[in-house]
Amino acid sequence: MIQFKLTFDKDMEEDWLNDWCQRGWAFKRFCMGFFNFIPCHPGEFIYRIDLVPGTGLRCDDYWGYVSFMKEMGVDIVTLANNHILDFGTEGLLDSCEALDKAG
Repeated sequence: MIQFKLTFDKDMEEDWLNDWCQRGWAFKRFCMGFFNFIPCHPGEFIYRIDLVPGTGLRCDDYWGYVSFMKEMGVDIVTLANNHILDFGTEGLLDSCEALDKAG
């Protein structure tokens, strides 16, 4: 199922995604305002949108952030988004290295 939504409020978007999951629809992918959902067990996933405060667009404290995610029990991290190459190949490789080292 595909739904269209544009929001600039991360908390509103997070609530919206979790509401769909409670109805049995898991978020699969996003592109230009279009959210693609697939069937799931109601409440099977909990979505969190986390922006690192005070870092601007780039997070240079990879290890602190990866440690935080591990402590919170994060199981899956995705790098797939329309800003993944905002800081070029070097930024992407830095992110991949930090996540690979974290396991």
